[in-house]
Amino acid sequence: MKKPNVWQVVLFTFLFSFVIAGPASATILFQESFEDYWSGAYTPGWVNAPYPPPAPEPLMQQSSVSHSGSHGLKLTADSVPQSWMWWVGVQVDTLSQAYLAKEYNPYVSVWHYEEMAPNIAGQVYAVPNSVTPNWNDTQFGGLDYALDQYYYGTGTEPWQPSGVNRTEGWHNFKFVLSAADGRIHYFIDGINVGSSIRDDFTNLGAVGLYTYFEPSLSNFGSNNPYTLWDDMEVGFHAQAQQVPEPGTILLLGCGLAGIGAAARKRKARKG
Repeated sequence: MKKPNVWQVVLFTFLFSFVIAGPASATILFQESFEDYWSGAYTPGWVNAPYPPPAPEPLMQQSSVSHSGSHGLKLTADSVPQSWMWWVGVQVDTLSQAYLAKEYNPYVSVWHYEEMAPNIAGQVYAVPNSVTPNWNDTQFGGLDYALDQYYYGTGTEPWQPSGVNRTEGWHNFKFVLSAADGRIHYFIDGINVGSSIRDDFTNLGAVGLYTYFEPSLSNFGSNNPYTLWDDMEVGFHAQAQQVPEPGTILLLGCGLAGIGAAARKRKARKG
């Protein structure tokens, strides 16, 4: 059997190192499991989402419905300042915007419990900046007028279907701003379901959660619409080439040793 030459050893070592090392690990900037008790309308570290008109008032309550631990979040539409408003939102109060820049591959991940309630939907959102200024809110989750599947959209782009049916139970929503193409990529339960049309985003900006509903809040009577959430995380992925993995270093070392051994054998045969 023909023995591999030196360059085959180098190539195999290089490729195999990436298989073993895998992607660079994530750095977590914000993590919320809603386990600690709070009083008032907002859990510490969260605020009302700002809007051009007066902001609807949501109510953040601790819930016994949880993805992990003992508690999750119930985000209730408690009141609206104007009758035509059909949503409430909350956002994380302080985030390190420097690490939400595109070059860091920032991400947002959260678990949502789908109850399949008609005329109610939960969404996770961000307000990214872009090279060409525009209304850029990116929203991901259900639509209050569509029970068929989950959707994603950004600014004035039309809603894009994810191809994933809305089903009762826990689902993970995650989106990532890619340093490679400037687009926001959307994932449901770990599966990539699409990406934004725009490709000039520069960071993720503000991050939060929505409860959407229709018709107007007064039509719900005493049963105010709400959505259920848990285990929210905001972070970033360092570029793999910027942070060498231990497995890569080890295998490259083995590869160099193999090259040295092959060279010695060739010299011995020549002698």
